[in-house]
Amino acid sequence: MKIQCLGVHDSLAPGKGSMCLLIDGTLALDAGAITDTLPFEQQVTIRDVIVSHVHIDHVKTLPFLAESFAISFTGNIVQTLRVHAKPAIIRALKAHLFNNVLWPDFTTIPSVADPVLTLIDQGQTFVVQGYTITFIPLTHTVPTYAIHVQHRDSEFLYISDTGPTERIWQYINQLERPLDAIFIDVAFPNSLENLAWASGHLTPKLLRAELGKVTNIPKHMYAIHLKSVYIEKISKELVSALDGYDYSIPKPMDILTL
Repeated sequence: MKIQCLGVHDSLAPGKGSMCLLIDGTLALDAGAITDTLPFEQQVTIRDVIVSHVHIDHVKTLPFLAESFAISFTGNIVQTLRVHAKPAIIRALKAHLFNNVLWPDFTTIPSVADPVLTLIDQGQTFVVQGYTITFIPLTHTVPTYAIHVQHRDSEFLYISDTGPTERIWQYINQLERPLDAIFIDVAFPNSLENLAWASGHLTPKLLRAELGKVTNIPKHMYAIHLKSVYIEKISKELVSALDGYDYSIPKPMDILTL
């Protein structure tokens, strides 16, 4: 799998896009940075977006991506963008985003029968474009899910936003083999641990404690979702927090191969 890190931060500074990983050019995990980073011609080659949760930094370019698909509509040929998420997230997208108030309801454009946008309720595990996707609950301020992606001989886990939690580590420990990689939220420096707890995020110190629950150690860890104003501080703290682990901090638009 080729993973392009369209956004790995929080959009609080120029060049620091919100969360979005693009897999093999056609499957996106979250939509925080798609139209901010890709030209129109690449945007409309994305077929599916999988949403971890409904917070705006993870879905903020989804309305503009739907518009790109509408603009690409010609004649009777409709290119459909499929958005996959758990039912509570789909309900929130319909009620608060694609509601004909904040943004047009592209699930009815150009017609209800043949829209440019389809919002799909998914269960725990499903297959899209040949990738097997599994949702695992996290601990955040709204319903949020880690996304396990398996394709051929490669697999990784995208842990978008979470505070200290349990089920995701239990899930990792029961896997038959170590994951090739995990992408994991480290939003705040250690000095803001109280804020991390209150907002459902991790610090380097909290991440180290969480990893103590893991026996099936992933081959590599990517630290993501670092708050832009604290990137340097968090990066320094990760050196000691992740001592003994194989890890790196991806940059926006990095391309990774698993």
